[in-house]
Amino acid sequence: MKDFLQQFTNEPEEKDHPGFFTTNLYAGVPVIFDSTGAAAQAFGEAYTQTSGKRPSWVAAGANGAARLMVEALRHAQLGNTPASKAADREHVIEQLAAINRPEVAVPGLEGPLYFDSNHDMPRAIRMGFFRLGRFVTAPLQLVPVENPELINSDEEEKAGHIVTLGGRKYWLQRVVYTGVDINRLSRIDVRQGSFNVDFYLWMRYGGDDDAPAHVEFPRMMDKAGFDPGRALKAGKEDGLNYRLYRLIGDFKANYDLHDYPFDVQQLLVRFQNAQQRRELVTYVIDTFGLRLAANNLPEGKGDSPYRDLQLWHFLGLRYFVDSFSIDSTLGLPSYFETRARTEYAAFNTAMFMRRKFRVFIFKTLLPLFLLVSVVFATMFFSPSLLKEQVTIPVTGILTSAVLLIAMSNQLPDIGYTVSIELVFYIFFGLCLVTMVSAFLADRLRTAGKPRPAVAINHSAKLIYVLAVFGTVIGFWWHYVRHQ
Repeated sequence: MKDFLQQFTNEPEEKDHPGFFTTNLYAGVPVIFDSTGAAAQAFGEAYTQTSGKRPSWVAAGANGAARLMVEALRHAQLGNTPASKAADREHVIEQLAAINRPEVAVPGLEGPLYFDSNHDMPRAIRMGFFRLGRFVTAPLQLVPVENPELINSDEEEKAGHIVTLGGRKYWLQRVVYTGVDINRLSRIDVRQGSFNVDFYLWMRYGGDDDAPAHVEFPRMMDKAGFDPGRALKAGKEDGLNYRLYRLIGDFKANYDLHDYPFDVQQLLVRFQNAQQRRELVTYVIDTFGLRLAANNLPEGKGDSPYRDLQLWHFLGLRYFVDSFSIDSTLGLPSYFETRARTEYAAFNTAMFMRRKFRVFIFKTLLPLFLLVSVVFATMFFSPSLLKEQVTIPVTGILTSAVLLIAMSNQLPDIGYTVSIELVFYIFFGLCLVTMVSAFLADRLRTAGKPRPAVAINHSAKLIYVLAVFGTVIGFWWHYVRHQ
């Protein structure tokens, strides 16, 4: 699209009025990134960071082609020799041809990838238009009716939901331009699995009813916290309905604590429309309303809504379109013999936050670092202080266990080991090494074998030092060096 726009750059009309030749020019393409899901948004962000420009539908198509080719190569059992070149090519073609139905489809950026009986790839065509140098999704889309036998076509046509073109039926899908503007993220409560956020939500859509605005927030803890009938502002601009809301409340979060305290958390604000099927309503990113920069972050917003969080660092913001489906038949006999699912539209705003682990380590683990030094010092005690060589590591284990319990009390009930717990387990092991080496050295000295006793003491010191430095380097290599 960018190459197309550049053809008009030097025209006088374009210089005087940017977008003179292309504003409201419509076109059909397979992918428009303002209406894509999480996988496509992640691809678009990575593409922009690597190339410095936004991806087009061509880039998305190339990604899909690469996914199909990799899948075919994985199953082709190639000989990979000069003599097997012709046979290898045939095997790849056979594997590509075998991807011929939804059940064996390859996951793509915008849904499953497979070939039909005509060796075409079924996919929807999104209609878009140019505005201010950007190509965005049009307010109304035509979505093919996949299972016409499962619906009452006459009734749907009377309701204005379906049109017939060229002998084929299409859903009239309303596009809802959606924006979520974060005002303040005031609290992240990992133990309770929640966060508190204050934000604006707006929607712009066509039609004569407010069905697109009747959404629900499944993660909002106060179910009465959003009323679609109570908008801050309501009106009509540029032929589209406009609704503005402000929400303040607690939302549930699924925190992944495997890397704690080096963890990065995704805080998700999600809404969904459980009344209108996805074929009738879909939500897209309001690129212009959000004034999105290339990295999907509102220009000029920065990290100001997150400045009150002392233990967290704001990484970025991402919007993406989503959906949820009902796999059951809901008791409808017409669905019993089919694989059809009922899908509804959803929209997500993801805030990515990284814990400030240096602050955590200084506040929580400083006593443990001191214990590591004290236990190591016992290895240099004289043989006459055997009692101290044993009691100090035992005291170190008990003290660090208290620290571990206190740290665990800050976390919710989880069924896996978090990263920082490994440090405590390593320290427990080092304490045991210290005690065992002291016992063995004392036994050897008692048996009149001082040289092996000295060798055991030196070996224990080396193991202790290597374990400590290995742990520090391992954590630095895995978590710190790329930050």
